[in-house]
Amino acid sequence: MSKDALIDVEISEDGMSATVTGCVRAKDWDQPLTMETLKRQIQSAGVSVPLDPEGAETFLKRAAKGKNVKGTVIARGVPPKEPQDARIEFFGDMAFPVFQGNRFGKKFSAQKAVEGKSVDGRLIPPEQGGEPKDIEVSEKSGCSMEPETLELYAKGYGKVFIREDRLVVKPKMKISEDKLRITAVLYYKDFKGNAITLEQMKRALARVGAKTANDSNITQALEEAARTKEPQKEVVVALGRAPVHGKDGRFESKLKPESAKDEELSDNVDYREQSIFQPVKKGAVIGTVIPPKKGKNGVNVFGEVIASKQGGILEVTAGDNVSKEGAEFKALISGMVSWAGSRLSVNEGVTVEGDVDYSTGNLHVEKGSVKIAGTVRGGFTVTAPGDVVVDGSVESASIEAGGTVEVRGGIVMGAGETGKIQAEGDVRSQFVENAEIKAGGDVVITQNISNCDILAGGSVVCTQGKGVVQGGTTRAVRGIEVNELGSELEVLTNVFLELSAGKEHQQLLDEKEELEDKVFKIENTLGKESPKEILSRVPPEKRREVVELFNTRVAAARRIKEIDDLLEAEKRELAKRCMEARVKVRLTAHPGTSVTIAGKTFRVKEPVNSSQFHFDPEKMSIEVS
Repeated sequence: MSKDALIDVEISEDGMSATVTGCVRAKDWDQPLTMETLKRQIQSAGVSVPLDPEGAETFLKRAAKGKNVKGTVIARGVPPKEPQDARIEFFGDMAFPVFQGNRFGKKFSAQKAVEGKSVDGRLIPPEQGGEPKDIEVSEKSGCSMEPETLELYAKGYGKVFIREDRLVVKPKMKISEDKLRITAVLYYKDFKGNAITLEQMKRALARVGAKTANDSNITQALEEAARTKEPQKEVVVALGRAPVHGKDGRFESKLKPESAKDEELSDNVDYREQSIFQPVKKGAVIGTVIPPKKGKNGVNVFGEVIASKQGGILEVTAGDNVSKEGAEFKALISGMVSWAGSRLSVNEGVTVEGDVDYSTGNLHVEKGSVKIAGTVRGGFTVTAPGDVVVDGSVESASIEAGGTVEVRGGIVMGAGETGKIQAEGDVRSQFVENAEIKAGGDVVITQNISNCDILAGGSVVCTQGKGVVQGGTTRAVRGIEVNELGSELEVLTNVFLELSAGKEHQQLLDEKEELEDKVFKIENTLGKESPKEILSRVPPEKRREVVELFNTRVAAARRIKEIDDLLEAEKRELAKRCMEARVKVRLTAHPGTSVTIAGKTFRVKEPVNSSQFHFDPEKMSIEVS
């Protein structure tokens, strides 16, 4: 101890405390030992932190009384603070749900690390570094937080979770996409341990805007939850009323399909979904148009009206040799019923009671349609300006029809043999093999298409039976829909959606070029001044000829404008068709299949189930969904 020092102080090894180790007796003090004197004494000993108030007070009292003060701690350092992650203190059991407005917990914010300070002024770093983890409570968390108290309140019915440092109240009620039902998971008690009641659930539904509640379902589920102590899932707690859509008008045939037995016939048949050709006698009622049925609006769980779709009117017009009396259609001649779109006709026709073979020779009909009760044998040809109906099959033969070709058996062409089916309308058959088919309308096959070359101006549909398309090339304009595309043996199968403009497009372009050339020649001959100026220079005897040229130029310019409008409309139609065209495969598209749309090709390398192939104009590629 120095001669000026009244006390001796020792700083601990960790620097966190200053302890008195010796002291001059009070009777030997030159002046009273005060708190200020004590501060100066410890500062001279190297202590830079403030006195410990309690220790200093104890020291002064004991020293003044001459008592032992050795070991008294009179200054303490400030220990470092370790970082602390944010935490949530819950006010209940979060295995059970909360309801809107429930105060279910409190957040304790994250605390950053703080350096400490020894009694002699040295900074002491915390043992752990880095930023503490926070727990996010956002507007999308399903809860709100009181800014001052940091207490947490639920915004709706749900369960509380902390996921990836984010507090979430996960809703336990789900509104269906069509808003016709609300399902919920129901528990027997809430997070506070109180039994959940029907009224509580009805309030929860009202808070999400529901105008209805399924009381019986809720009550039953709550009772079951209380009995089993297990949550009840997918409980329909609110249910709207679905709209009842109207039914489209339809054509009810009064004719019986030839192939059906009397006891199997139905009086309520959509005639065009059956065989589209049937014989009819003069004066017979072909069928009646049944008007559409009205729909009934629905209401969703929020009380909003859901408009029903009204049934569409079926427009059927009386075509050749058909009369219309009200909604009833009658045949004016004996012949064969034929549909062309919504136009119903009865065509005069030729009926062949057996096969087309050497006994009949080739069949070329100049008027009406043809009905063949048997089979068209190999090497023979049938042509007709109307429809061709074959009750049997077509074997390596050729058929050309101005209407539709229907083969109620199959179309089979031998490998390497000539034979072709060509129709301005649809082509329909049970199955086709090794065939070349060209249709202005749809190609509809029931069972399978094998190794064929098909071009349809409409769609290709093969879905009613097996619906398998394998091998060959299938082209369509409107779309292709099949059950199965290709085979497990990876047979090379190509399908195309032909989205390019047809021959009419080229005809318009050729006409426009011809007209523009004509206008160019007229202007080269007459000049480009106004007709008045040009006529003023023309001798009177030639004015009539010049006026005709002017009229020709005006007419040509008008037609060029019409063609431009048609080409622009065609361009819009192509763009629409490109967006809507689909290759639909209900079951499996097998490896070995290639799908080409708008010049882009997708090659199937792995089996693809229940798929649609379509062209995405933004990505300029084929997408599979």
